[in-house]
Amino acid sequence: MQAYMLFLSAFGFIPVKALDKCQSQKFSDFARALGPVLSPGASINFPGTDEFANATTRFSAYGAPDFAVTVDVATEGDVDNVLPVSASAHPLLGPGLGGGHGWNQGRYGLGLDQIVEANLVLGDGSRIVVSEDSHADLFWGLRGAGHNFGIYTFTQDKLEALFGLLDSFVADGAQPVELRHWVTFMRVPEIDPIHAVLATWIVYEGTPERASPYTSKMEALGPATTTFNTTAYPGIVVLMGMDRGAVSCLENGDHVLRFPIDVRGYNLTAHRAAYTIFDEVSGAYPALSGATMLNEGYSVRAVQAVPADNTAYPDRFNNLLLSASFRVKPNAAAEDATGGMDMDQIAIEAGLKIRRTLFEGGGSPDLYTYVNYGLGLETLENYYGYEDWRLARLRELKAKYDPDRKFSFYAPIE
Repeated sequence: MQAYMLFLSAFGFIPVKALDKCQSQKFSDFARALGPVLSPGASINFPGTDEFANATTRFSAYGAPDFAVTVDVATEGDVDNVLPVSASAHPLLGPGLGGGHGWNQGRYGLGLDQIVEANLVLGDGSRIVVSEDSHADLFWGLRGAGHNFGIYTFTQDKLEALFGLLDSFVADGAQPVELRHWVTFMRVPEIDPIHAVLATWIVYEGTPERASPYTSKMEALGPATTTFNTTAYPGIVVLMGMDRGAVSCLENGDHVLRFPIDVRGYNLTAHRAAYTIFDEVSGAYPALSGATMLNEGYSVRAVQAVPADNTAYPDRFNNLLLSASFRVKPNAAAEDATGGMDMDQIAIEAGLKIRRTLFEGGGSPDLYTYVNYGLGLETLENYYGYEDWRLARLRELKAKYDPDRKFSFYAPIE
């Protein structure tokens, strides 16, 4: 039995702290009316409970909605009963629906490429099964919207040499499925007290001997530090600092602002310019010293083996995902010299400038941004593609299956 979590704001996005006595009574009435029709394993949770806090915790607090009630549903029947009165609902499957970009995409394709059938509850509460043979139009739209590793740290003077080498690994989409790379711009004062460094992971699915044609070239560049080890696939999240205890997963209300862009290859001139912007802003403001810039280079063979028009996912032709990422304390202000300018705004201006620099150097007429990383300032075309037929098809699906726009908080199709 699959479990689903629905976040409800049954009377709109009403800030919890602003609820008056009358509104509170409405939510109590809502719970009494809904409770008897839910299964024994379901629960209705209000602010102030651990269950409500767990259900509404977000990776980034930036642009977060306000929730008045959460319903933890246990069966598909619960979803049927809840949806007709809900204003907002989010499946647990969201990353896969947005694409499912990741380390093994070269071997298996995107996460959405693994979906063969899904049980869906529509905005009106009706239940359908979608697949290639059932509601094939919605199934199209639904999909889109042992390792050895070396860790190298390079100082900024090696940027051109490093990304030139990595671009040769990418080989315009021909990168081996066994090979992955990830480079992060970050500040490590112990290595370079002035400039951001280039922390680089090379992960190879195979023996050290088979990995040596790649790792030996990395070593030849003269890294400041080098680490080699072996891990099973689940250990990669720890290796990358993405496990539950890592800074990237702290549930502390921080705003995480990302500025994604998909590109075919590394333009060294543009990359140097983007690095300079990142280095200057992360060095100038202590509140932004924890910023990073992600350079994700995974094989795309299985991704590009799927025909472009098979799913709603629009971007199977680019090879790399780049993204400046700023973690900001909410309402943090800059130093007095800036006149108290909001740090979110400083991060947004820098992030957009970095993305524009990479876009202008990429040679593509169109900017593609990975929807799962989006900030919310992107256009429909950035998220869903520039083909008129693709956007028209998505709008038709939206009008057919969600005419009341109940599922429209993030990256809405309008």
